[in-house]
Amino acid sequence: MDTAAVLLQGARLRSGLSQAELGRRAGVTQSVVSAYESGARQLSVPALARMVAATGLQLDLRACEPATIGAPSGALGQRVQARRVESCRAAGRAGRLRVAQPHPAPPLDLFGLDAYTPRG
Repeated sequence: MDTAAVLLQGARLRSGLSQAELGRRAGVTQSVVSAYESGARQLSVPALARMVAATGLQLDLRACEPATIGAPSGALGQRVQARRVESCRAAGRAGRLRVAQPHPAPPLDLFGLDAYTPRG
């Protein structure tokens, strides 16, 4: 499961903002943004939504039923899921938050990796 820290950093990088600029827009210091992104400080959902909004993106929270059809189970399923989480985290750090899924699957976390959509 990705953390609020990973989601916030991905949104900031996708928007091309520095920590200082995001802090200015959100009304917090750069050190607070750094603490959020490192996981040293935890964000509430409303605080995460405000921080993401300061990047110009919108946080979309979803809850859905887990997909079981076509998903491997047992030891193989655990390895596949672990690799998938690693890949999605790497994509988030690289600013590529939308990752194609090989089969229908729920978001990997409460916030969903497809949660970032530009405000229009």
